[in-house]
Amino acid sequence: MTADRPPANASALLHNSRGEYLLHLRDDIPGIREPGAWSLPGGGREPGDRDLEDTVRRELREEAALEPGPLEPFAVVHTTDDDGSALPVQIFTGQWDGDPGALPLTEGVMLRWFAPEILPRLRMSPVTRDVIRRHTAPTAPAPDGAARPDTPRTITSAPRTGRPPVPHATLGVGIILHGPDGVLLGRHRRGTVELPGGAVEPGEPLTRTVVRKLAEETGLTAHEDGVQLLGLLLDTAAGTTRATVAALVTSWDGEPADQPGETVGDWRWHRPDALPDGLFVPSAQCLTLWRPGLPIGHPPAHRYPLRPGRGR
Repeated sequence: MTADRPPANASALLHNSRGEYLLHLRDDIPGIREPGAWSLPGGGREPGDRDLEDTVRRELREEAALEPGPLEPFAVVHTTDDDGSALPVQIFTGQWDGDPGALPLTEGVMLRWFAPEILPRLRMSPVTRDVIRRHTAPTAPAPDGAARPDTPRTITSAPRTGRPPVPHATLGVGIILHGPDGVLLGRHRRGTVELPGGAVEPGEPLTRTVVRKLAEETGLTAHEDGVQLLGLLLDTAAGTTRATVAALVTSWDGEPADQPGETVGDWRWHRPDALPDGLFVPSAQCLTLWRPGLPIGHPPAHRYPLRPGRGR
């Protein structure tokens, strides 16, 4: 049977210390396998390759000058060859913590890190999606064999990129609007879910930043006297210190709508007890500063709460 052929192709399932997976966006042109889809980097064995690990290392080196550390065989999957037959592919897994944006890519469109929560929204083959799901699955059950029904599910957070923020964006605001329908969240074009907010302009008061960014991103109108600064959050992003001020807006006018030229849109209200996965890290940190009991998982931050009426 064709499914019993030994693998002659190999792909790399690379992950980083943040639990993200490296995916390769293929060219959207006819004549190639999975055009325009996100896939695992790899390729076919050539005569000079000693084994399939040698194959996948050569492919990574040729396509992106990527030199990973130790690789381990993970699984053999079957995709479809050009003639319709089953094509076995050996998957190797390993950790790499580099910046894919700095690699000299010679094939395809781009390499990018993605958190597992983002994968269902990406175009990829069912085989690729399944092998990542298998890798992320827990290796052992909970001690009692099942999750306790009274334990809340932890909402995940996901950074937008592994690159440090640009200098003017190291101080920003995260804006919490809590209305009858919940908390307002939008989706960044890179996939993360986040609060309205953004960078503070030079010399700009924080409350004015809140009012400006809310209007720029959502079209909502607020006033500085309706802004409450909740606290300052300090963390590190790719070696750069990042400061975020969490702000609660208590009154506003209008309905949220996507704004031309903005990178965040698809604004929706979410109940605090039903927040989506894939929150942008500073947004997740702002939400747990606002409500410490929210079951949101995110990297730690130094917190400096502000008393009401202070910090304007």
